[in-house]
Amino acid sequence: RAVENLRKDPNKMEQARAIQMALNQGQTVAEVAKIYGRSEQTVYNTLKLLELPVALQRQVEEGKLKVTK
Repeated sequence: RAVENLRKDPNKMEQARAIQMALNQGQTVAEVAKIYGRSEQTVYNTLKLLELPVALQRQVEEGKLKVTK
């Protein structure tokens, strides 16, 4: 499973991509939320990072742009 294969401390963009892969493979948001130990809303919010322009996604990955709740 994509979500379970993440390294120990993934950045938010890695999480978002893994969540999207899991959903593409047929897992539900509820299942992904349970695996991560987070709420479904948090999963949906993490997915929204994939809607950012590529330049901003890169900044999130590099730790130059912080993601807050």
